[in-house]
Amino acid sequence: MLLKFARAIIANTIYLPFELLVLSSTFRLMTADGLFIPLLILHRLESQIELDACDCRFSSAVALWEGGPLMNALLCRVGADQSLNGGSWNGLVDSKTGKFVYVAIPEGRQVHAGLEKPYSALAPLISDYGRDLPHHLHPRHMHLYPDFDYLTYGDQGERAKQLRANLGAGDLLVFYAGLTDIHAKALVYAIIGLYVIENIMLATGLPLAARHTNAHSRRILQPDAQDLIVRGRPGVSGRLERCQPIGDYREKAYRVRPDILEEWGGLSVKNGYLQRSARLPQFLDPERFQRWFNRRNPVWLQTNN
Repeated sequence: MLLKFARAIIANTIYLPFELLVLSSTFRLMTADGLFIPLLILHRLESQIELDACDCRFSSAVALWEGGPLMNALLCRVGADQSLNGGSWNGLVDSKTGKFVYVAIPEGRQVHAGLEKPYSALAPLISDYGRDLPHHLHPRHMHLYPDFDYLTYGDQGERAKQLRANLGAGDLLVFYAGLTDIHAKALVYAIIGLYVIENIMLATGLPLAARHTNAHSRRILQPDAQDLIVRGRPGVSGRLERCQPIGDYREKAYRVRPDILEEWGGLSVKNGYLQRSARLPQFLDPERFQRWFNRRNPVWLQTNN
């Protein structure tokens, strides 16, 4: 059925409200409302596909987080850092408990009125960790990517292309950040959240009533903007109650610890490199990472802080 379905699309023998994309040797479907669906997983879901003479609809439950040979996973650095665009600061962590404050990067573009996310809202929480919000961040607004309140993540440019080419429903997007330990001066590189992907869509395709749910849809975008929004599956996605440290400093950079890197089955970057780059590291064996992660008994929070 799937082969006939794909051939029919290519031959234009039936009308369907999406276009066929070829990305990284993998067929993906883009629906009329901007959703990207990997064609290669549809054979697992043939019973959920309904075809009419001039229509094609997909179940929203595209895949469960069951693992398997088709699962992909990317590691994505997020949160404020010491760079100028990163806010020249870091979120905070209590290394004794694993609890942390998620601090996003500054918003660098114009957003719709009333949808701003001020840094000043974090001041009381940061005070609880014995620190003060830096003065230079007080008047600024956050670019919340991810936004754990709504289980969304947005991106653009090269990283958006990677997301679209490599991930689909049921895949994993793993978030980590460099956090300042309140008990020491060292940074703690740790996983702070994870999404099992529900879907990926263009930010411009988000309904106006949902514009507030993501940093990129809060921006004033051009109609042809290619900003993407990733939505996580409720119940198995979110911010971690306690972060999971994964990195140390060696060979002049922060990297995934060798013992953890071995348990994961490796990453696509050399020697577990963790510092921010344009390319998102890919897990070479997502199922091994999944088993490692689940053994930590993660507690999910659908909130930024």
